[in-house]
Amino acid sequence: MSARRTLGAFSSAQGGASAAEFALCLPLLAALLMGVFEFGWTQHCLSSVRYGLEKAGRHLTVHPDATEEQLAEIVETQLGDLASGLDSVSLAREARGPTGQTGVLTAVYQRTVGIPGLVAIPISYEAVTETPISQFSAY
Repeated sequence: MSARRTLGAFSSAQGGASAAEFALCLPLLAALLMGVFEFGWTQHCLSSVRYGLEKAGRHLTVHPDATEEQLAEIVETQLGDLASGLDSVSLAREARGPTGQTGVLTAVYQRTVGIPGLVAIPISYEAVTETPISQFSAY
């Protein structure tokens, strides 16, 4: 009878079960949380590239003689520390009938989304903005 009682007491002991379950689930929870953070940060970077490109487009509208290097500098300044992933900024001027030209600004941004313990995913983002170029300078 004492062996049965000892076996029953052993099977009903739950002292370390919660700690063991937590130890098994913690890496998955941490990876999920870091993945959500990395995805959010990537979206922030891509949105910042788009905003910088739009700001350069507004500059091009006011200053139609702006060069590609000046526009790239505007985008890099807007990005700040995120500019390391900026691959290129290009400008193409297209004639659009009698109203003038349209400037097509294109930015390519490279970023690697990495979650520790999992595969790193390289992302190449291309943003395109079209802006009218006035025939007359603001000055």
